[in-house]
Amino acid sequence: MIGTHGVAAEQLLRTTEMLIGEQENVSFIDFIPGENADTLFDKYTQKLTDLDTSKGVLFLVDTWGGSPFNAASRIVNEIVIMTLSQA
Repeated sequence: MIGTHGVAAEQLLRTTEMLIGEQENVSFIDFIPGENADTLFDKYTQKLTDLDTSKGVLFLVDTWGGSPFNAASRIVNEIVIMTLSQA
């Protein structure tokens, strides 16, 4: 899952696909003006439902501590808590 400020995430994926071919089980979210960490959390959650996450998820973000990072961290923390509580 690629998450960036602006519209760079989609372009990074498209450029990668031009160079090495179509990628499976990869998605992106762009963080555009007017959105916040809650919006990004919802976007990540929606996109993750379309991916096979059985072996985990790798989040690639542009800035440590930025909104895409914080929303991804929130998802990771909630998944870990949910997994532990279901064990």
